[in-house]
Amino acid sequence: MRYFSFILLLLLIIINPDFIRGEDGTLNGSKSAPMLVPAEDSTSVVPLQSTSHTIADTTVSTIVQDTVLPPCDIIFFKSGKLEYCKVIENSPTTISYKMCDYSEGATIVVNKSTVQKIRYANGKEEIITTEEQHTQPQANTYVQKRKDRLSNLALIFSLCGLILGIFAVAGLVLGIISLAKISRRKDELRGKGTAIWAICISAVILIILFASV
Repeated sequence: MRYFSFILLLLLIIINPDFIRGEDGTLNGSKSAPMLVPAEDSTSVVPLQSTSHTIADTTVSTIVQDTVLPPCDIIFFKSGKLEYCKVIENSPTTISYKMCDYSEGATIVVNKSTVQKIRYANGKEEIITTEEQHTQPQANTYVQKRKDRLSNLALIFSLCGLILGIFAVAGLVLGIISLAKISRRKDELRGKGTAIWAICISAVILIILFASV
């Protein structure tokens, strides 16, 4: 009985081959191939599935293009904050800019002393230095001159020469040495007037002493 059924099935397949095919003309259990539809404006055949992918890719690319930001400048603040923007003006004391994603918004102005550097959209970087940073070293370059001790000592000896004339000689010599020393180191030493007074007093005392002899 089992062999009879098998032989009957073979006869049906030979007589009617469409017995094992589905309604769409493909074998039962097999995956259907993509449907092909004719294009309206040409005689070429366009795969239906490829058309759906093309539409999806076009939509994705349009969304990506709409969300891409224009080239932006980057402001590095000393506090660690980063600002993506478009720099409008870079003055000696302030920096004016607008937000990169909202160019029609208000102009923001910040103090230049709070900014470390600016990286422009073309890749160029600018290190920010303010006027205060330039003038601060100059304030420390001034050194107060110190008074030459020999000038004071020369004046003391010249005054002592009023009591004892021999001290006037020491006052005159020390005054001349001090005056020459101050002239060589005028950026460091002061006391030129004191040295001149010592020389004058000592010279007058010596002239009086020699005149009285």
